[in-house]
Order: sequence, then structure tokens, then C-alpha cells
Amino acid sequence: MPQNKYLYGIGCTIIGFCFLIFLVLIPFRGENTAFDPFGVAMLIYVCAVIYLMVIFFHHTSKHGWNKFGKGDEHTYSLALVLFSLAAHTLNLSEIRVFCNYTTWLWGYVVLLHTSIVAFPFRKVLPGWAQYIIYGISGASAVLCLYLTIFIGPLNVWAIPLSIALGISLMATVPAWMLLYFIQAFSRMEKLPYAKSAYWAGILLPLLILTFFLQRWGTIQNTITQARETYQQQEVTDIPEWVHIASELPEGRMTEEVMMAGALTQRSFWENGGSGFLDWNASEFKRHNPLAIIAMGLYGELELEGEDISRIMEVNYDARHMTHRRLWRGGNLSTSEVHTKVDVYPDFRLAYEEMTLHIHHDGNTSRWRNQQEAVYSFELPEGAVATSLSLWIEGEERFSRLTTKSKADSAYVQIVGVEIRDPALLHWQEGNRVSVTVFPCTPEDDRIVKIGFTTPLTDEGDRLALRHVSFDGPATWQASTTTAINIYGETPLENVQKPAIWHTGEGGYTYEGHYQADWTLSFKKHALSNEHFQFLGAQYQLAEASHNLEKWSPQEVILDVNSTWDPFTYRNILEKVEGIPTYVFLPEKTKLTENNTDEIFLQLREKAFNLLPLYRIENPGNTLVITKSRGKSPLLEDVEETTFYQSLYTYYAQAPAPVRMISLSSDIPPYLKTLANLGSVEVVRNKDYSWETLLTDKVFPVLDLAENEVFLPEANMTIRRDSALHEQEGEAPDHIARLYIYQDLMKQIGADFFVEDKMEDAWIRKAEEGYIVSPISSMAVLETQKDYERFDIGENRDTLGNAAKQGDGAVPEPHEWALIILMGAIICYGGWKKWGWTLTLGH
Repeated sequence: MPQNKYLYGIGCTIIGFCFLIFLVLIPFRGENTAFDPFGVAMLIYVCAVIYLMVIFFHHTSKHGWNKFGKGDEHTYSLALVLFSLAAHTLNLSEIRVFCNYTTWLWGYVVLLHTSIVAFPFRKVLPGWAQYIIYGISGASAVLCLYLTIFIGPLNVWAIPLSIALGISLMATVPAWMLLYFIQAFSRMEKLPYAKSAYWAGILLPLLILTFFLQRWGTIQNTITQARETYQQQEVTDIPEWVHIASELPEGRMTEEVMMAGALTQRSFWENGGSGFLDWNASEFKRHNPLAIIAMGLYGELELEGEDISRIMEVNYDARHMTHRRLWRGGNLSTSEVHTKVDVYPDFRLAYEEMTLHIHHDGNTSRWRNQQEAVYSFELPEGAVATSLSLWIEGEERFSRLTTKSKADSAYVQIVGVEIRDPALLHWQEGNRVSVTVFPCTPEDDRIVKIGFTTPLTDEGDRLALRHVSFDGPATWQASTTTAINIYGETPLENVQKPAIWHTGEGGYTYEGHYQADWTLSFKKHALSNEHFQFLGAQYQLAEASHNLEKWSPQEVILDVNSTWDPFTYRNILEKVEGIPTYVFLPEKTKLTENNTDEIFLQLREKAFNLLPLYRIENPGNTLVITKSRGKSPLLEDVEETTFYQSLYTYYAQAPAPVRMISLSSDIPPYLKTLANLGSVEVVRNKDYSWETLLTDKVFPVLDLAENEVFLPEANMTIRRDSALHEQEGEAPDHIARLYIYQDLMKQIGADFFVEDKMEDAWIRKAEEGYIVSPISSMAVLETQKDYERFDIGENRDTLGNAAKQGDGAVPEPHEWALIILMGAIICYGGWKKWGWTLTLGH
């Protein structure tokens, strides 16, 4: 037990108080509050020095110098923890030695400090508890040795600098802790296996390191072999990085190896951004001892930074991380998310509007006070972004819709050069959109609002609405309010909703911590016969009906990858027996009895295939059978490659769409884009059994007129007619927006590959529906002069920014002019009349 319980109690109290402040500083470091990390670190350091001096004087006054080596280890262990706490707090300030620890390393550090506090109590603990403490002490000694070596070069300067800057001694804390655990080996109680427990604690992290290094080496060898295989191929339409990405095994370990060069801190002076991620690296960089040792042993990957970035985008959905950033955003978080949803069950669509509050956590560096927020939204299939607004000087400013190139050039100029207020909403491949907002400063939260028109998902006898998810500044502390309003006369039956939602009049509400994933579903009813009229046309919904057309392909192509199983593969081959069946290796190869199994084993190692559809000679009579986890490069990823140019040349000739059967509910983003453009016809196994289609030799065909579009998620069509009803109709304007988006995508077709041509030909159509598309973006600029300077005019005769029902659509600028003019006329007429009445009165 402690020699001085009073002194020990004071030490525990100080540590508990300082630890609570440290926990507050972890999420709120840099905040302009009383909890400044540097100031708190100095306070803890002074407390540690004073506490150590009190221990020293108490011991010498009672025992003299003779027994200095036999002081109270209970209080000494607390002093050591206090010094370590001061060092870790200082690391949260501008004086950083270690980047953010990985989660497992934080656990290891907590275990280390626990063992320091617990070790002095070993004599009063039972044997089994002592074995645990000795094992943890051995493991802690390994971590202290690593930290001492990592920070070693800094220790060369720490002692000389301590004369002027006492805080530099904090760099020696790992060495003192290592010495503590070395001495612990000689202070253990005489138990039969005490030393064995200590050595077992040392051995365990070393075994984990060995296993980690073995897997790391395996993945690096896979990359080397993939490069060699690629260089030996005669057909190399795809770039090397695509081939490597398809060969890499899935898993957290592969991600670690690929991202280590950009995200792993390799030395104590390397705290900022570096590598291909540029600004982003400082936001995501972390300290991982296992990766640091592996990189030191195996070296870095022999890949260009841009290739690594693209591989990570494809294999690990890292597109948000690698999105273009003109400014840093590491101090930003999403403090509030307010979601309002209008659901129209009778029209199988919804309008979801999210208002995001972007909070700057503050920073003492003036350079970082202005930061850029980047959000990436994952939209349900068929959904489209239909509104954007940004609060400037406390006023909500609505966007203008313009060409993608104009919006982008305006944003880059204003943000990158002039450093003023814009917001930008861009369409991205793979059912994604991105939103960038600048500047975000510590003074006030930036507020941005984004709206999406979304088809409901037809799940047989039910309809489902899934929340639009996003990546961006952290939401783990975000509060939220969610309001779901349901319109229509059809009663909702068997509603399935999150249990935490409250049922209110006309819908549901929720208030609390932000929930990233939620789904609302209810029984499906017949579509409404109501229509919507706009600009001399009316839009109306109808159930989609497919006809099973007798059709037998002349050839079959199998897209075999790691998602396939041998049973399904064999079963498909039996169903298509007699029809020439091929795979791409990458050359087109016919399957025979002799090579069937060998090719399956070869292709099953691939994460995905980028099918060269342009090598299909007879697309109208070819069936492709695919299966996927929704992973593949986007078309924009392979621009300026032979693959991209060949695809453009092929589709410029307007070939018949290739028919596909997807064995999975999702299809690769590359094929999804081509499906949106009308270049392929995809049937999912969830809608029609692939076995039935192959056995009966049929294929579902949807006969669409030129003025109709199909929304597969909602299983409905939208028809545009020039013959107008006498009445306006009560359908929401969102059915027109969805029609225009789908129709635009199909009309773009092969012109998708020629950006300038797309913008000139189709911008007016996108403007009419006020939709974000491959050729159109939304931008909010600070002043009217900014719009004029970049030739971004007012949007006339359009549906305008979408708005919640009941909120009222916000008038466009020309509409405001008419309103003001009419108001002036009415006021003038009233004034004249009032003035005449007064005259009569006199």
C-alpha cells in the first residue's frame, strides 16, 4: 500500500481532473475556449513537476538520501502517468510529435498507463491477477521501446533545450517509462511463472507484428506480380492501375498497405499533408506503429501516387477522400443536420431536403482559419439533385444552374484566387453528387441546403424510402431534426419506421443525435392519375409493364469475378449449352470442356472486370451475365486511355444495346452509367429469375415511346404529352424533374464522352427541369457581379430550385421583378385613391 495515502490521494485527484480535461480536448482541440491544449499541457506539466518535487522532499525529509532508490513506487508511478498525460496533451496543440493514434494504439496506450498504476499493488493481489499485470507490463515495455526509438532523434535536443525550454523534457517520457518496466522485471513477486508471464507479454506483440509483416509482404508481392503480368499481356486497353486493382484481395489489410504511403506518419517531424492526397493528408494522417515498421522493412509501393489514389477510389470507395480540395478542411465538422422530406406515395417519389451546419473547430493558425467543406452524397438509383442554397451574411441565397465548366471555373477562381463565398453542386458518376462550400471560419457556422428528388423503391407489395447518405465533415457529434410529411389521400398501412421516430399529424418526426441510415416503408398502392403541366407539356405516371419476349442469344459472355461461386457458374453453363460462351482474359476467349475450370479459377481471383463491350461484334444478339459487389472504375477514371476512346468510337455508331442479366442486386458503376445512357439493358435477378430467363429463352422487354422514360427503382414510367388538360393537375413538379433527367441522360448517349459537345447541346434541357446532370451544375456566388463576370445568367422559364410543399417555391429573379412591379402599381393606385378621398374629406 502507499507509504503516504494522503499524497497518493492528491495524485489520483490531479490525474482524474487532468484526464477529464484531456478527454474534452480530444474532440474539441483547437476550439476557442478556456481549454487551450498548450495551456492545459503546461498546467499539467507544472503539476507533474511540483508533485514529483513534493514526493522527493517528502522522502528525503523522512528517510534521507540513503534510501532514495527505495522510495514510494505508488506515488512515483502517479508522477510518471502525470508527465505522460502532459506530453499527450501537448501533442494536441500546435507542437505535435505524433499524428492521431489508430484506435488500437489508443487502447494499447491506455493499457500501458493502467499497468503503471496497478503494478505497485502487486503484493496485495492474488496470483492470477499478478500474472496479468506482469504480462501487461511486458507488452507495455515493447510499446515504450518503440516510442523511445521513434522519438529518439528528438531526445538528442530535448536535454540541451531543457535549460531554456523545460517542456522539451516531455520527449524523454517514453524512455523513463521503458526504464520503469525494465526495473519491474526485477521487482516481481516470487511466483512460479512470474517471469514467464512477463516474457509472454513481450512475445505477444512481437508475434502480432510478425503476422502483420507476413500479410503485408504477401500483398506487396501480389502487386509486383500483377505489374509483371500486365507488362506481358498483348492486349492492354485498360491502364495498369485498373489491372492491379482487379487483382488485389479485398480486406482491411490491403487498404492499409495501399494507403500507408499517404496516411501513415513515418517520422516525428512529418505531421502535414504529403503524397498524392495533398491537402487531405493532414485530415486523415495517423500514427500506426505496425505500418511504420512494415514500410521500413519492405519499402514503399512502386506505384505512382495518382495510381494509388485511383485504386483506392475503386476498391475502397475512397472517392470522397481524394476529391479535389483547394483548401484544408481538417478542423471542420457537421454540427447539425436538419432533414425535411415530402413523401408522395401515390406518385412513388419523395423530395428530401437537408440543411447542414458546418462548424469550424477553431485554430490558432491564421492560415487554417478559412477552410473548405466537401460533401459527397450517395443517391438512390434514379434520384437527382434539384436544389441548392447557401447562407451568406445571414441570408439564404439560392443557386443558379449553369454548365458544369462555367460553375467549376467560377468556383476555382473565387475560392483558389479571390478567397470569397461560393457553393458548388456537381454531378458525379455512380449515382453521386458533390457539394463544396467556402469559406468556413471559426466565427460562424456555414449553412448549406441541398435537395434531392428521389423515386421510391418498389419492393413488390411495398414501397421504401431510403435516406440519402453522405460523407463529409464528421457527424459523430451532430444533432438532427427529421420531419417526414406524407401527402395524398391513400392511407398508409403496415408502416415500418425507426422505433425512435414519433408519429405526428401527417407524418413522423425525430429529434436527437444524427442517424446516418434509416428507411421508411409502407404498403404499395396504385399510382395516381393526376398530372403536372409545365411549358406547354404535361407529365403523367403509369405502371411499367414488361413483356417476356422470346429471345435466344447467339453468344453469351460471362463476367466472372470473386463474387461468383462454382455452383452458379456450372449451372449457367448447363443452361446456355449449345450457345458459344466467352470470357475476357482480357482477350476474348471461348469456354470449352478443356479450359472451363482453369479459367474459372483464374477469373475468380479478380475483384472485378472492366468489360470491353466495344469488342462485342453483334450487341443486339449478345447476352452478358454479370455479378458484382458494385465495384469498378468509373468512365471518368479511364479518360485518355485506349479503353475510353474505343468505347466512344463504338457507341458513336449507335449500336443496339447489349442485354445483361445481373445475378446481384447491384451492378458495377461503369455499367450503371452505360445503363443510364441507354447503352445497355440490365435485368436484375431480384426482378426476374435468371434460371427462368435462360431456360425459357425469354428476355423482359419494356416498350417505351419516344416521349416516355422508365424508372426501374419505382417500376413506373413517366409520359410527356403536348396535349394539355383543361385543368392544371395536382401532381408535384418532381415528376417533370425526374422525366427530364432520365430523358436527358438517354439523349446524351455517346455524347457523354465529349464534354464540350454535351454542354452546348443539352444545357437548356437541364435548365428547364433545374437538375444537376453530367452537363449542368448549381452554383451560389456572392454577388450579382460574380454571376455576370462568369457569364452565369438568370434561369428563365424553369422549374427553379425545388422546394418543400407548404414552404412555397422561391421566386426566380425575374419573378421577383414582376412581383415588385405589380406591388408598386397596386401601391400607387391605392395612394392615388386614398389621396383623392382625403381631398373630399376636406
